[in-house]
Amino acid sequence: FTSKVLISSTFPKVLKKIRALDANIDLGLVIGKGELHLLPIIHFLTRKLNLHSIHPKYVLANALTVNALRKLGKEIHVWTVNEPHEFERMKKLNVDGVFTDCPQIYTSHE
Repeated sequence: FTSKVLISSTFPKVLKKIRALDANIDLGLVIGKGELHLLPIIHFLTRKLNLHSIHPKYVLANALTVNALRKLGKEIHVWTVNEPHEFERMKKLNVDGVFTDCPQIYTSHE
């Protein structure tokens, strides 16, 4: 039996502590509404912590943002996508995944 775990946080110090405990666990950095201007720092943290993915808030996800984050070479998982029209928008942006409180959105649009 194997399990897949992804730990994400808005706090780099938390991710750093987890990385120190486990060099192989997948980590993701959560980006809130006012943090996108920190792209150089996000780039640094992506390398320093060997992040698996970047998790921007859904309101930040647009073609420009997704393209900028894609340059980091990590997966993009958008949070929290709870509306069908937002889910469709994320599909068009070709993000790698979404976090949702409403998984029926995904199953009704397959």
